Amino acid sequence: MYESQVGYQLKKAQHLLHLLCEKRLKTLGITLSQFAVLTAIKHNHGITNAQLARDSFVSPQTMYLIVMGLVNKGYLQRKNINDDKKSLSIKITDKGIDIVEKADRLIYPIEKEMAEIIGNEKMNTLYSLLSEYGNNILAISNKKI
Repeated sequence: MYESQVGYQLKKAQHLLHLLCEKRLKTLGITLSQFAVLTAIKHNHGITNAQLARDSFVSPQTMYLIVMGLVNKGYLQRKNINDDKKSLSIKITDKGIDIVEKADRLIYPIEKEMAEIIGNEKMNTLYSLLSEYGNNILAISNKKI
């Protein structure tokens, strides 16, 4: 049965975590994708739209829409790099930093809550296994067939 496959369980857990995060972030008026982008920009000043898209596993067009939504809310600013109209730097505003800090207080406790339920040792093991699993998938995908 597919329920016994690791990929199915990964997707199920990811989906449920996504729903929980979306539920908590809805109180702030942002989505999980917007939170992820704001967090990435907060920690990578001057990152470009293209780099954000690569790091977030979405197309540049999708990232553009997310970024513009955040610009319209006043959470981000876009500036030309060296007078190049095609290269734009994205910076987080004070309002954006404030919303990220509020969101952090809603999202990051989820792992703590899970650790309280299943225990720190299992959480550490889960992290290690998922990291190894992802690295091995990447290695397999890079092999020539």
